[in-house]
Amino acid sequence: MAGTGITDNEVAQLKQKYISQGFSEESAQKQAETELLDQSKNQGVVEQQVNQNQIAIDKIDSILTRLEDEFISSVGFTSIGLSSIPGTDSYNINKDLDTIKAIIGFSKLQEMRDASKTGGALGQISDRENQLLQSVLGSLDIGQSPEQFKQNLQAIKISLNKINEAAQVDSGTASDSPEAWYGEWNPIYEEYGI
Repeated sequence: MAGTGITDNEVAQLKQKYISQGFSEESAQKQAETELLDQSKNQGVVEQQVNQNQIAIDKIDSILTRLEDEFISSVGFTSIGLSSIPGTDSYNINKDLDTIKAIIGFSKLQEMRDASKTGGALGQISDRENQLLQSVLGSLDIGQSPEQFKQNLQAIKISLNKINEAAQVDSGTASDSPEAWYGEWNPIYEEYGI
């Protein structure tokens, strides 16, 4: 199967499995090729989702670091107005939040489409429905209190790490360490049960 990354040996091994189950030679060949192509395609989707989630996790880490380093908070009541002024920390954080929310929203939308028998049964979604999808892991609004904002960021980071680990377990590329699941937020997980 040239150009697919699938070796002839892999096809032959799977083909033998199907032959032992009573498939004809030709039918076993087609079934083995189809299964291996599907696995390869799914692996690419998993890698893409893990990479997208890692971008969101990196943005969360960046925001949390900025919030720790700041003398004046970039979130909360005063940040609402500042978040529309380019060049302010509140503006930059708000733009990073847009990225995080988009990744979460697209991920949830894809999950729903994948769960649909036709893959496209959802049709077009409204802006409000998109906002709801984006907040499914937790609300991210720059106007929240700094404590609530940080807690939500940490909870979302934990969720994204769990999603990545589950995807890697399914694809066989997972780490066995608890840190892979909870990262540096394990104490928060233990305290809040998130």
